Amino acid sequence: MYTEFDPDRLERTRAYFGARATGIDLLEEVRGASTDDLVKHAGATRAGAEELLGVRDLFFGATRYHGRQRRALAAARRIGHDLAVLLVIAYHVGRARKQDDAWRIFEELAGIAADEEAMGRIARRKVREANPSPTRTPGVEMRRGKDGLWSWKITADSAFIADLHANIDSVDDARAALLGGGGAATPATTNAVMDISDFGRLLSDAPFGAEGTTGAEDITVQLTNGAIISGAELVRRKLSEFGFVGLVDPVRGPVNLYRIERFASDKQRRLALMENPVCAWPDCLVGGDECQIHHMRPWERGGPTNMDNLVTLCPHHNGANDDAGRGGPASRGRMARVRGKTVWIPPR
Repeated sequence: MYTEFDPDRLERTRAYFGARATGIDLLEEVRGASTDDLVKHAGATRAGAEELLGVRDLFFGATRYHGRQRRALAAARRIGHDLAVLLVIAYHVGRARKQDDAWRIFEELAGIAADEEAMGRIARRKVREANPSPTRTPGVEMRRGKDGLWSWKITADSAFIADLHANIDSVDDARAALLGGGGAATPATTNAVMDISDFGRLLSDAPFGAEGTTGAEDITVQLTNGAIISGAELVRRKLSEFGFVGLVDPVRGPVNLYRIERFASDKQRRLALMENPVCAWPDCLVGGDECQIHHMRPWERGGPTNMDNLVTLCPHHNGANDDAGRGGPASRGRMARVRGKTVWIPPR
């Protein structure tokens, strides 16, 4: 129901806007107060209290930028900024990437006489100037997801990207454009890995070229570029198109042993990739093709270059591995072979 406006009923409203108009005085009033204090004694909501105290800390909190804070406080008090303007200043200052820029912009904005809208425009411009867009260079970037869905980002000249955009509306389009030959295209040569038992099932259940067979879709094949495909997909790609197919005994691991040389031979590297197609460190998704071959018992401490002493690790985890095996304070654990399997041993 419509009620006729009565200016005599604006007592609380006048008090509200009057308090907001005394921005710095209002912030001074809550110096030393906590969020709980304002909720309990001032009837504030937690969100409202935290917003107010965030601006207070900017003007009165501890900082190593004492000079800028002091000058900003004096300017804001002299100009008489209301709380709305101080909130705008605090919001935009928080968006500066560097502390030096943030406090410089804070001092500059506090000394500008402007209303809320104008202050917002000025603040956005200053922060934009302080946060220039990074210089981009042509290249590609891959992001791996644990759900099996990966992303590949391409940065290149506008004509090339526009051309791709005009021709790619689906994954199949991308496969055809980037690999050639549509759905039948094959990726770069890598290695396909499966257990001996699964390989037997694959051969018996799904002869090359057969359609409507069962079982092949249930077989998981790990590629050493980090991807995972089904046995049926491996058959469709005719095995040899991947370069090598390695068979790993589920109990003994790789069947051949090699030694003498400090660095793993090409054959040893391929066998290590058969056992650990991706970095063997827990939850790491880096494909084996980008990994290094690590000696679980260090070469410097007599560790041989034998297959049972080698494991696939990405460069980061190769460096993080505790080669001493003593689990010191900074240790992140180490790789070892237990009952024929490569496992991660947590720090003791």
